[in-house]
Amino acid sequence: MSCNIGYYKSEVEFDGCDRSVQKNDNCLNVNEDKYYSLNEALNIAGTGRYSITLMAVTALSILSMSVEMFGFSVIIGGARCEFQLSLSQKSALLSMPFIGPVVMSYWWGYLSDTQGRRKSLLIAMWGSFVVSALSALSPHYVVTGLLKFVSTSLCSCAQSTGYALLGEGCSQKARGPLMLLISSTVHFCPITYFILAYYILNNDVLIHLGTVAILPWRILVLVLAIPLGLSALCLHYIYESPKFLASVGRSDEALEVLRKMWCRNGNKGPFPVKKLIFEEGNTNEKQSLLKSMWQQTAPLFEKPLLLQTLKLYYLITILYSITNSVIMWLPSIAEAFFSARSRSTHGEQNGGLCEMIGQAQNNNISYNSTTCTATLDLETVYFGVGQSLIFFVITVVIAVLASRKKILMQILLLVSVVSGVGVVLSTNHIVSFMLFMGLLVCVLCMGIVFSYFVDLYPTSHRSMVACLGTIIARASGLVGVNVIGLYMMSHCSITIYACSAYVFSGFIVTYFLPPDRPKTLVKVITNR
Repeated sequence: MSCNIGYYKSEVEFDGCDRSVQKNDNCLNVNEDKYYSLNEALNIAGTGRYSITLMAVTALSILSMSVEMFGFSVIIGGARCEFQLSLSQKSALLSMPFIGPVVMSYWWGYLSDTQGRRKSLLIAMWGSFVVSALSALSPHYVVTGLLKFVSTSLCSCAQSTGYALLGEGCSQKARGPLMLLISSTVHFCPITYFILAYYILNNDVLIHLGTVAILPWRILVLVLAIPLGLSALCLHYIYESPKFLASVGRSDEALEVLRKMWCRNGNKGPFPVKKLIFEEGNTNEKQSLLKSMWQQTAPLFEKPLLLQTLKLYYLITILYSITNSVIMWLPSIAEAFFSARSRSTHGEQNGGLCEMIGQAQNNNISYNSTTCTATLDLETVYFGVGQSLIFFVITVVIAVLASRKKILMQILLLVSVVSGVGVVLSTNHIVSFMLFMGLLVCVLCMGIVFSYFVDLYPTSHRSMVACLGTIIARASGLVGVNVIGLYMMSHCSITIYACSAYVFSGFIVTYFLPPDRPKTLVKVITNR
């Protein structure tokens, strides 16, 4: 079978074939008897409407997961009056979004690698939506905490499985930029819950529903649960990962998915690929649960993957312990800063961020105030929205350079280190506060690290390594919130220096990552 050369050439150019291949006519002639690899078939299916749809749906899933986790901080702020929460009770509640993913992420990795990416996401997002919505009727803070534990345990599937589904459903050329773009949606998270919380919590609404009084914070819970339901609904309109289907011996279904992707991407005519070969082999064999789980996990900590796994997990501990702790304490830090600044005489510019926090403490401006107020300060909203927009723009810009992710990560980590040192050394409180935002630039490396999971690991272990990474990420965030965030308020300078040194150690580790165009380790594993 041969294709129309003039027509098919335009399709090949659209799919990104390089010129050397076009000269040999490998992209222009299609042989029905030829076996195509999954990557070759994905490249032929190209990038188009379906690729954009898949990116949007996975991005929405990750955004809804982030809102469910981090938006809980403003919900607790609104609920503390009704439940009369003490500081220890609030601390326990704020730990729930981190504990849930630690408990459940491993199981999501196993289910995703054995039952399917799309199926796991559908169960996770629908379940999280229902549980989160029910928590709006919670009669006690303990029930609220338990329901948040369950809902975040479920939606934590989005972070790892979402990346795997997108990475396995688009061409190699588009994979890097698309994965960096969906990581940028995390930066919309504060915009979403800060703005909604400001307009909902600052209104006096009281609706009696039996024994439960519907206060503004309960309405906020329902509103913040909507993205979970929307993402679950949208997942019905995308396909299962063709790489997963091939990995479990369902090659005919994988080929059918590729045909549908070809059509939805705007291509015309029959799909050129008739036969697929999956070089990694398939995992479709009957075995016990424990043996299956062991086979999903053990290769990650054996050669040749061991060193790569350790390096990536170490980077995750750095990124999540620092950024998650700062994000959770950001309203308190911003409140201390703006309060101290408003007390300065004649707009004095002397004193860095740490000194401003110290002044706030000396003036008895308590960031742990026990005064029962359920509203959100407007300056805090401006600050959170501004920081989110800046980081989103930066992420979109660096997505253009996605093929150079190693050097990008090194630059971002170095900027974070220099900014952290500058926070303490600067005597101008405006400059110091801006440098503090620079310290958080390392958060932009999160998407890059998770993209390595797609590039360096075989399909049958890809979700597992990412889900174990999620466990490490949330455990690091839990430690960071209770250690780094707390000490930053009481021992600001020392804590920021320590964080900068910690980030610099990650900068050193990046030098030992594979080059920007790494050779996949899949063939090494299959030839063991």
